[in-house]
Amino acid sequence: MRMSPCSPLRLLALVAALVEVSECRMEHASQGRRLALRSSEQIREAGPTCSTLHNRGTYFTIDVYVGTPAQKFSVVADTGSNLLIVQSCVCQAAGICDKTDKCFTGTNHSSTFSISHGPQGPVSLSLTFGSGTIHGVVAKDYAQIGALKTFMKDGLLLMTDHALNFGGPFEGILGLGLPSRLRPAVNSTAADALQSGSFGDIIQKIMDALTGRHGGSAPTGASQSPVYTQDSRDAMQGVESPKGFLEQARVGRFSMCFNYG
Repeated sequence: MRMSPCSPLRLLALVAALVEVSECRMEHASQGRRLALRSSEQIREAGPTCSTLHNRGTYFTIDVYVGTPAQKFSVVADTGSNLLIVQSCVCQAAGICDKTDKCFTGTNHSSTFSISHGPQGPVSLSLTFGSGTIHGVVAKDYAQIGALKTFMKDGLLLMTDHALNFGGPFEGILGLGLPSRLRPAVNSTAADALQSGSFGDIIQKIMDALTGRHGGSAPTGASQSPVYTQDSRDAMQGVESPKGFLEQARVGRFSMCFNYG
């Protein structure tokens, strides 16, 4: 049967197609909103946010904005820790950190900045990585990655001293590892693998492949080792441990994409 351009059957088919397209668009929009709600309370209508990873040879950095007005830092993406760490200008004033690196100034510069205090005064924290130890104080302020912005009410770490064996500029670390509250739940075979270092060997091989390295010694950057020493939180007595950016921003999942094109 042949339908004329304006026949009722053709019009009915056209309406059905339009309804199907409309429902498809609504479904995609709804999925985007649900994902955004799982990711952050601040972003309710937009979809997931993306931020560029910069290849520095032996490690990758990502841009993070801290404070009000925002101060930009290129921090090392580290899947072995879970805290957001930025270099404090106090570290440079003490002659410990390189003065050519960017550093964060909170007092009299960021209107949303404050220092976390415990029973003994400002809360300090030490973290031990495979490439050295970082010392710092816990503070509160806004942090933003891409379009995702959150107030770090449960703390970010301002680095005031370090003994890192790091070749090149170092402005901080973005921890992308498991939240601290989930770490004790890891057990059995996974725990044995973590203790034996086999996961670290696998991660190292992946990083070698991404950066063009073939065996030999590990890179000197913070990304060389996903070891996160929680026992170094001795200074946190009586104070709840700070949470990472992903946890505080309510990020349920994230992915790291590498473009080889």
